[in-house]
Amino acid sequence: MEMPSWWRALLIALSMGLPLASWGQNDTAAAFQPLLRRLYSERFYNAFKTPASFSLPIVYRDSVFDADKQRVLNFELQLADEPLALKRRIVQLNGHGYPVAYPVVFQNHLVALFKNGKFGCYNLNDLAPNDALERQLNTNNWKQFWLLNGKLVAQSASRTYSFEPASGWHLSKQPVPLGQRPKLYEDARYVAYSDCNGEFGGTVYFYNKQTRKTHRANATCANSLWQEDGKYRLLTSLGHLMGSAGCAIIPDPDVLPLATHSANEKVNWQYRFTLPEKGVTPVFRFHGLQLLSGFNWHNKNLYLMNWRQTSFLVTISNQVITIVDPLFADNLYTHDPITNSYSSDLAVSNINLFDLGERTVLATLIWQGQQLTKVEWNE
Repeated sequence: MEMPSWWRALLIALSMGLPLASWGQNDTAAAFQPLLRRLYSERFYNAFKTPASFSLPIVYRDSVFDADKQRVLNFELQLADEPLALKRRIVQLNGHGYPVAYPVVFQNHLVALFKNGKFGCYNLNDLAPNDALERQLNTNNWKQFWLLNGKLVAQSASRTYSFEPASGWHLSKQPVPLGQRPKLYEDARYVAYSDCNGEFGGTVYFYNKQTRKTHRANATCANSLWQEDGKYRLLTSLGHLMGSAGCAIIPDPDVLPLATHSANEKVNWQYRFTLPEKGVTPVFRFHGLQLLSGFNWHNKNLYLMNWRQTSFLVTISNQVITIVDPLFADNLYTHDPITNSYSSDLAVSNINLFDLGERTVLATLIWQGQQLTKVEWNE
């Protein structure tokens, strides 16, 4: 197949370092150049039966077959007029190995648990270790931990303890409904967590703190949950085959069926050929891409998209996906990520790889104001 003329011209311009004068301002084009160079390093073409003609800021259009077996728009990928211009840094933390539980933010520190059963504590501003806080926490050999009700809760052998800054660890009386799973979300009413069985499905669970009942919804596979206008926005993504991603709104988790009730395989909000799922309103569904993380940043929903072995930050409006920041113009792929939001300008995404162990964390992304920090954990 002959290479499209626009593709050839763009590739030549990028390889020669020429400005993309046909689109945007020079500084804006320059900000996206490393990302575009990577995206166009592999040849691809528009999948429509009759290829559409497009040029920057449109990067790509993808299609799917509708019920009448006609190609319709799946998504359009385009560049923002101006990137968010996040300040990016990479910090390598050596000596302890990889965390074996997803790190959390506690008292303005990133707290991680390592294979030796000990915690590491790092100031969010400069990632310097806090030896005093580590000594307070490392009075036992710990197996798992969470941040619940604003407190560190950890397991040692078969017992669960809660940490009080003034007096240390005490046996905990509060229930821990998550089992060994990481926490997906928490507020005054619910603790949410999930499980993922790959292409065989997954579930998100809402534990009601008052009723102590757990409700569930389908989620293949949940990686982010946050509140928006008093409702819960759920993001799912799966790397099976070409990848997929979906988003839904859950107005009231108590409307969802109890986790103790048998699931109906014919009811699933994620697929067109299934019946609607009570209490769940689909927002979007894409194929051929992954959304590894989502969070609300200053009243704007941002998503970490992975496409063609490249990761970048996007916004989504209907079927238009806009790249708002190129990030590191590399691959941040992960098997079972979890993002926890702490405020409108602070969220943490944990990136793991099954090759290192199911909950072993390879890297942690700290979204803090205009600063993005990628923490690379090493032996």
